[in-house]
Amino acid sequence: MLFRPLIALLAALLALTAGAAKPDAGLMLQLKASGKTDARMARSVALHVPRNEPVSPFLETGSFKAVWTGKLHLEKRSRLVFTLEGTGQARLLIDGEVLVDRIGVSNESKRLRSGEHELVCEYEAPAEGDASLRLFWEGRDFGREPVPATAFRHDPTHAELTARMKLRRGRTVLAEKRCASCHQGSVVPAMEELLLKGPSLVGVGVRLRQDWLVKWIANPTAVRPSAHMPAVFKVDAEQSAADIAAYLCKDVPEVESQLAATPA
Repeated sequence: MLFRPLIALLAALLALTAGAAKPDAGLMLQLKASGKTDARMARSVALHVPRNEPVSPFLETGSFKAVWTGKLHLEKRSRLVFTLEGTGQARLLIDGEVLVDRIGVSNESKRLRSGEHELVCEYEAPAEGDASLRLFWEGRDFGREPVPATAFRHDPTHAELTARMKLRRGRTVLAEKRCASCHQGSVVPAMEELLLKGPSLVGVGVRLRQDWLVKWIANPTAVRPSAHMPAVFKVDAEQSAADIAAYLCKDVPEVESQLAATPA
């Protein structure tokens, strides 16, 4: 009888372990400008922001601060030399120790055990000009190169990261569906894609059959799998689509008569 509680406990622990999110490649990048913040996943410590451009579509143009956080994963014990290159000010911390205190210098060769190490890279953009930063490393058995994304790990469940990435996905959908073509108040600054216009509806009843319009409005992807237009009606879709199609085609007889009266 003693084994049953133990088996139940083991099953619960296995389920908990299986359900836990595994660290993903890359790092979390936190940004701050003019008192506002943003966060996203970054493949590596690498950034370039041209002069007079915002570091994020959710932040204002101007000076900003950036912090990369996560873990440096090493397959084996290594002696490594790190270098920060770019503009502005930056420093690199491994396991809480400052290894590189400014841009343009390298640390003395540092022995790091295999496994994961806490990594923090802090950056402050220059007041003028382009902002750029990149992290390089070199070891005994390889030359100087940018630290690859495969060497980094981050927690994908971090509250700030998940919230901001959700916001980014929403912004992408807004652009893909061209919602701002009809909903002018939805235009997001620094996103020119939202200014793209959809097809004109002038004379659409003459150019397209009414029965086809009903099918298209009710479920665009059923007509064309690659369609960007969403199915906007969740209830009584067919009837709502039929009503809209009837409205779009209401001037067809008048237009056709005008076309017939126009000299060839």
